[in-house]
Amino acid sequence: MAFSLRKLFLADNRDKTYYHLIDVLPYWAIVIIFCVFVVVVTVFILIGALAGPQPNTTIDHEHNVPRPIDVFYGNRSLVTEHPKVSATNQEFRVFLVLKNAMYSPTPRETTFGWTKRDLRLRLKLEARNSPQDEWKNLTPKFETTEHILRVQCSQFSSHCSPVMLFYVDWIGYNYYRSTVTLLNAAELYDRKLALDYFNIRFSTINGAFTNFEIGFRIFFVIISIAFFVLFTWVVFRKQQLKRWHTEQLWMVPMLILLVLYNNPIFWIDIVAGSWFWPLLNIIFITTFISYLMLMLLITSHAAIKDPKDRSFIWFYLPKLVLVGAFWLFAIIVLTWIRIQDDPSFYVDSTAFITLGIVVIILILLYFLKLVYIFFRYLEKARHLPATYNARARAVWIFSLFVIIATAVDVLLFVLRRSWNNAAQFLSYFAIYNCYVYALGILYFPSTKVDDHSSSIGIELSEKPGERKEESQQGLLVQDSYDQFHEMEEEL
Repeated sequence: MAFSLRKLFLADNRDKTYYHLIDVLPYWAIVIIFCVFVVVVTVFILIGALAGPQPNTTIDHEHNVPRPIDVFYGNRSLVTEHPKVSATNQEFRVFLVLKNAMYSPTPRETTFGWTKRDLRLRLKLEARNSPQDEWKNLTPKFETTEHILRVQCSQFSSHCSPVMLFYVDWIGYNYYRSTVTLLNAAELYDRKLALDYFNIRFSTINGAFTNFEIGFRIFFVIISIAFFVLFTWVVFRKQQLKRWHTEQLWMVPMLILLVLYNNPIFWIDIVAGSWFWPLLNIIFITTFISYLMLMLLITSHAAIKDPKDRSFIWFYLPKLVLVGAFWLFAIIVLTWIRIQDDPSFYVDSTAFITLGIVVIILILLYFLKLVYIFFRYLEKARHLPATYNARARAVWIFSLFVIIATAVDVLLFVLRRSWNNAAQFLSYFAIYNCYVYALGILYFPSTKVDDHSSSIGIELSEKPGERKEESQQGLLVQDSYDQFHEMEEEL
């Protein structure tokens, strides 16, 4: 066993290129790795579902107003002092909830829903650190700023859909007070569409969930750093940098970005009380997902593309433009409300919705490109060398789950910007971490020397004899691919 491990992790001659483990492992070994991947992810999901705290805490404050007509006509404001919060609550939202007067639990002819698209409000948010302090106004332009929101009441529910009034993405104070003034809601009262019910809903992140999140992030950070060191050390000790396969070169930045995705400085986000650290966390997440998408696109396409045809303009540039556009627009969407000084900024504005649609379109284009590559692979699979064929199949099987999870993850962050439950949080962190670890294991160099490697991603000039040997290997690879394309043209 000691001899086998030494042969696996060390090499007597580093001036050689070794096959990936994925190229020499039997199918049953790859199946076992995949099964372990599924089991580990399932275990983390169960931990989140059974032992994880709820991410959000919601508190409703119902206003008992003696004369509701004054509120509907804008003569009286709804002033609400919200519960005490701390840095572990991370963020909070404030909603207005009305009741549909036309709803009836029993079927009747007059039951119907209604929508008011131009509900005008004046919003004010104040804060202080202790009950003895004076209230500080966080919305200095509230007297001259009117917000036009949309309230919708379904015929199947007694409560209307919550209308978001404020969003604070970092906690800078312990106490907050909101003031809401309805400016054009008189018709709701006159036409008896809304009941005499005013509910101000305060929603924030549960402090217990924050501690839960910090603990598991630290756990994943430690594992990802350890695996990064192990992978880099093993591959470097086995072969020189110029002998690294393309997939191994791509794995190193992937492992670094995985550490950032787990965010080793997330605890600073909690204690610093600044908008910068949540923004940095979003950049880490988006950059990792974008790089993962780019790596999947390139490695999948490279499995069926001749190395001599992988030019920068036609092979790499379109993928960089597509994923780069997704990265840019995703960053803008996820930071859109964080760069606003006004916490009453309306997040459902036309510009915000438009940017969200652009992100969704880019995701669809990415999927279409992957589907195209997949069918091209099916077309050429029987004519590809056995090593490339097995490698592509294994990567596709592992990647299928991650591609679906990534799409759902991005859409949830664009639409909701928060976790629904602890199981969802742990599922994505487990999927991404286990996926990268599985790829890293499969891309470990084996003990078998690859005499005809075509995956040399970096060319370093050394001795003339070495360059001649590399040229001879390149000719062998070129002849192999020429024969492959001749067979393709005959078909």
